[in-house]
Amino acid sequence: MCIKTFNLARFWAVTLMLAIPCSQVTLAQPASGEKTLHRTVDPVILAGENLPDLMGIDIERIRVFAFRKGKAVPVPFQIDQRDSTGDWVWDVSYREQFDFDEEGLNSPNTRKPASHGRGTVDDQDPWGKAVLDGNDVLVLMAQDLGDHSERPYGIANTALILELGISDTVSAKRGWAYVAYFKGTPLPLSRTRYMHYSTEQQTVQSPLYKFNVADDHPALITDLRVNDHLIVDRIKVKGEVTLSLPLPTRQIEFGEEDIHGYTQGYLEGPVRIIKRNIAHLSLSGGLVTTRELRCDNFYYARHAEIPVCLSIRFPVKEVSMMLTTDYHEPPFHRLFMGEAKDPMHARDEGRSLRPRMHQLGTEWIALDSHEASLVSLVALPDKLEGYARTRPCLCRGRLKPGRTRTSPGEQTEAGFLITTSAECPKGEHTVYGSYLISDQPYDPGDEDAALNLQHNKLTTQVLRIPPIRQPEADQRE
Repeated sequence: MCIKTFNLARFWAVTLMLAIPCSQVTLAQPASGEKTLHRTVDPVILAGENLPDLMGIDIERIRVFAFRKGKAVPVPFQIDQRDSTGDWVWDVSYREQFDFDEEGLNSPNTRKPASHGRGTVDDQDPWGKAVLDGNDVLVLMAQDLGDHSERPYGIANTALILELGISDTVSAKRGWAYVAYFKGTPLPLSRTRYMHYSTEQQTVQSPLYKFNVADDHPALITDLRVNDHLIVDRIKVKGEVTLSLPLPTRQIEFGEEDIHGYTQGYLEGPVRIIKRNIAHLSLSGGLVTTRELRCDNFYYARHAEIPVCLSIRFPVKEVSMMLTTDYHEPPFHRLFMGEAKDPMHARDEGRSLRPRMHQLGTEWIALDSHEASLVSLVALPDKLEGYARTRPCLCRGRLKPGRTRTSPGEQTEAGFLITTSAECPKGEHTVYGSYLISDQPYDPGDEDAALNLQHNKLTTQVLRIPPIRQPEADQRE
């Protein structure tokens, strides 16, 4: 009997790879080695178009694995779908419910959650199915990556496997994950789930933190708890708009209670929650109302990406907005900005406020306590460069945004001041703040994880693993 052996060298032949997120195509050999990437906060996000071998595949038959000590382990992931317009396909969409008054006229009364119908269906998919389209998004967490495997087809009954090689562009450290497609019954999903959302209570919760969102004031985040320790009772918003109207006073102040709106819909996966708020400003008791803005919030296991939505349209000419949290015991007792400590304590050490990320247009603040710490930063989008400014502020709650100082003093609130100029381009602008949450006191260097989220994105290479051909046996008499 003669047995033909399988040629492993041919199996690991050079294969076309796709570089993410850029569109360049490179040729490379499969890498080898153990996971060296230690970034635990970052999400790994890939558009469906970067996974062409899975296009049109039933999402229910897709799984993601990581290899640890040679064993394939399922890891939590999700595929967030977009429709043909590029909009999110919501798990739950909130819709207006109409009531009839005595005159027989219908008027919107409340918004009710719905998990079927408009806003919850991808119009690109066959009826009753969810398939991977080019504008859908695969999401997993860098902390769940594993080692490189030379034999990923150890995952049973797979029809196709894609290797994801994730790299830190600065340190070149790497980690791997494997996306598998099953023609038959797929292996079970990971039991790990990081995120939960309560439709009725509007509570966002991860294993580390939870908070509530107000019904009609979507800018209000209340009762932020870390391991059940209350660290922020309320995120505060104070601002001032300059109007292009012939009014006695063109500057009108506002607070978080003046930001009205509702939740349009949300996606709840094991890895992240996407929640869209529709919001507008109602100024001077409703005398002036701004246009409605779409604001998408992203919540992950250890951080959140919260938008500040600015509408620079008539009659709004300029905006000055301040986002702050209480800075006093309880719960926070120390504050760090850049390389400087709290100026109230730093005066004895002769230190000054010199944000080391100033060259990036980003400055960070770390609020510290014995039970938890919160590192936050705000970065302007490129299109606002030269037309807006963001900077940390330490202030008393009663100070107007335009008068906020960053000099040492007896401050009671800490946050960021965002201001636009009169030359700011007209339209809707979104400024994202990143908030890194920890259940440990602040440790110098913690801010690097928050800075990486905005300035040092992970890159991904996708490699199609050719299927293994079974050895053929020839019998000779």
